[in-house]
Amino acid sequence: MKMALKGVFIIAQTTLLEALRNRILLVSLAFSVLLLLVSIAGASSSIGEQDRIIIDIGLASASGLGSIIAIILLITSFASELKNKTAYTLLARPIPRWSFVLGKYFGVYAAMLIVVILMFVATAICLNLYDIKGIPLSFWSALWLCCVEMSVVISIAVLFSSMAVPVLAGIYSVGLILGGNFAGDVLALSERLAQKGNTSAVFFKGFYWLLPDIERLSLRSQVTNYLDVHANYIFLGTMYGFVYSAFLLSFAIYIFNQRRAI
Repeated sequence: MKMALKGVFIIAQTTLLEALRNRILLVSLAFSVLLLLVSIAGASSSIGEQDRIIIDIGLASASGLGSIIAIILLITSFASELKNKTAYTLLARPIPRWSFVLGKYFGVYAAMLIVVILMFVATAICLNLYDIKGIPLSFWSALWLCCVEMSVVISIAVLFSSMAVPVLAGIYSVGLILGGNFAGDVLALSERLAQKGNTSAVFFKGFYWLLPDIERLSLRSQVTNYLDVHANYIFLGTMYGFVYSAFLLSFAIYIFNQRRAI
């Protein structure tokens, strides 16, 4: 067990260093800075709405662009290594396969924490430049839930990388995450159908529970309107995100263990 945990740490450390040296990460960070500069330019021409524009673009960049970066980094580090057989040397060592899966997950997750925190800090700096209303208290709660969201996104990419080639893994990951952004609409539809006594409500309710409810982890509207967020909401969102991630990682480990080609 000690050897397996050491393997997780070493793989995570190596993956983190590779991610930090990856040009995709540097280009994405530069692009996020560009978006913030655009938000400042747009805010300059919108009297009274500067803070909302900066917050909205900053948080949207951290969530949307962060998800894209996470998927690319994970698939590059996980699925591509399997396809190119560069992971064979590592898997030949006396460590269980779950160490490889968790190592890749934690490595990319650590890299994404750095990216998300930098994006939020850049947004906070832009808000301080205008110094209109200050930084909303819910801004930091949004940062926390965005980090939880990255956990869900990376676990989705891990799951599909463990069962498909890189291109398909990317398509499946993006598709599920996009579907997760409409999970609230699926739940609302199931409730309306249930009120009408339609039996298909059960199907849509079950479909909702399979989707990652990304909107549950977003506080963009609350932050842009300077609204307070109850601690219970943060707690439930955190539990939902980490439990969902743990379930997907467990499933990914099971599938990865069943692969005979490695």
